Amino acid sequence: MNRMTHKPELRYVVIQTPMGIFKFAVPVVEGPDPVKIAMEMFQANVDGGQGDPLLATLTQLKSLALEGSHQPLITGLMLLKQMAEKGLVPPLPELIVGTGITQNDLDQAGAYNPGLFERMDQQFLN
Repeated sequence: MNRMTHKPELRYVVIQTPMGIFKFAVPVVEGPDPVKIAMEMFQANVDGGQGDPLLATLTQLKSLALEGSHQPLITGLMLLKQMAEKGLVPPLPELIVGTGITQNDLDQAGAYNPGLFERMDQQFLN
């Protein structure tokens, strides 16, 4: 069955950002955790002093997709799409400028449309 025609099984990811703690829905996939890959890549870019760590991360995720590992890019775009819809980050078209990410990549991420983005209580999880 085409994965875009059925609703994937979802799991929930909790992420602490400077704007608060949020819960996101992402599809369950086999293999390495795409959220972990994307978040570790972003953190490495922050720690490495990248001027725009999000741009650097999106560019790296696109490179991974070109090498055949699409899920980290799709999952990263899903998270950003949910954040953009709530006004926490600029709209996706602005975020992807200069990254090599195409409309097809955005369409793949939008096809999952898990429909959950929730602000949690202002508590620190660690």
